[in-house]
Amino acid sequence: MQRMNSDISHIHWNALVIKIWFELRFMDIRLRLFPNSWNTKLLQIGVILKPTKATPTSTFSLDSVEMIIQYRAAVQRAARSRFFFNTSCLRRSLVLRKLLHEVGIETKLVYGLSPHTKGTGHAWLEVISPPSVKGQKIDTLSNPDNFIPLGKGGPVDGT
Repeated sequence: MQRMNSDISHIHWNALVIKIWFELRFMDIRLRLFPNSWNTKLLQIGVILKPTKATPTSTFSLDSVEMIIQYRAAVQRAARSRFFFNTSCLRRSLVLRKLLHEVGIETKLVYGLSPHTKGTGHAWLEVISPPSVKGQKIDTLSNPDNFIPLGKGGPVDGT
């Protein structure tokens, strides 16, 4: 996928994709090899990451929507090169969540099931803040509207 905005220089774009490539590998190793107790908070639905101590700063002059688009595109690009690693929607969403958190965009992890194919699950993010993009669904591959979220109104609580 091509970059959506020319505000990120070619060097910054490549550095971002390489960083994400390594983050995806680490996330795959973490989910496969670390004990479940170490990953519990990471995988919980709706848990908000602790705010960063420093005021989020960005080397890019992008607003929140553009930042989300850029980071989403970079995760998609990095996920194309798998090299024996799993780059599932869960891993992509967790890495994207971490990256957006670092620049002050808070999201929550959402899991969902497909109503059309039995047992097909999916993970995506939903923006919590800033208010200008609150509620926006961020997905790195599929359309989250094709899935029923677990939890409120979904298959878990049956309401």
